[in-house]
Amino acid sequence: MDANIVRLIDASANRAREGLRVVEDYVRFVLDDALATQRLKRFRHTFTRLMGEISLSDRLRARETRQDVGTGITLDSERQRDDAQSVLAANFTRIQESLRTLEEYSKVVCPAISGGLEQLRYDSYTIQKIVQTLFANKDRFPQRPRAAILDVNELFVNGELQTDVCSKIAADFVCLTAQNVSDALFVAAIQRILPAIRESNKFLFVVDRCDLAALAKADGVVLNPGAVSVRQARELLPACCAVGVRVENKSDVHQAFLDAADWILTQKRFPKLSMIQAVIKS
Repeated sequence: MDANIVRLIDASANRAREGLRVVEDYVRFVLDDALATQRLKRFRHTFTRLMGEISLSDRLRARETRQDVGTGITLDSERQRDDAQSVLAANFTRIQESLRTLEEYSKVVCPAISGGLEQLRYDSYTIQKIVQTLFANKDRFPQRPRAAILDVNELFVNGELQTDVCSKIAADFVCLTAQNVSDALFVAAIQRILPAIRESNKFLFVVDRCDLAALAKADGVVLNPGAVSVRQARELLPACCAVGVRVENKSDVHQAFLDAADWILTQKRFPKLSMIQAVIKS
């Protein structure tokens, strides 16, 4: 076994593991998201298992940290991070570059793990997307909100739209659907109640109808199972709109997580199992 290649693998493995810990600690202690933390922990354990196929004693014998010509080369840009997002970005890059190195050079000393390292590299891109979505929405939805689903017909009393009904609801998100109502009336109703909702610091989402949400300038949509995908919804909506997903089981939660939905709506409580913020129907 080529000692220099083992030395290279040891350095790359250490670099990847360190980057993983930096990301995982932020997701766990700052974003406070259990599902993302669980996914990162599982990723780290898979990585550890794969690297365990290369003898640690061989790696330690090949390790020459003090003689590494790269340890004395540091760029000014590496000594400064503008914010937490730049820390995350730098460490995801560190993870992915290290995995690529490991994937290629493991073919020389332990070909059996190369495929697993390749899959981890692909998984890292998905996890980066998830963490970035979590980060971006931390300020957008600072508290774990409650949601209420209403049919627009419930806002009419004796044929008159009650524009302040939604603002009085004990929920942070108002999710509107419409049964036996024309699209034109639905959009008009949303536009009329929006000022009161915004004034009460609530968000208004339209159930399933991306076209009407965009037309009425709502805050976004919440998608039922079987509706368009999160990706399709984003293509139809302005960039400022959020996309929520209504979930019925943990499998739905997992899919919403992979799709990087902005939030989930559930009638059951998934303690600490949130996608950005778990939204509980009131």
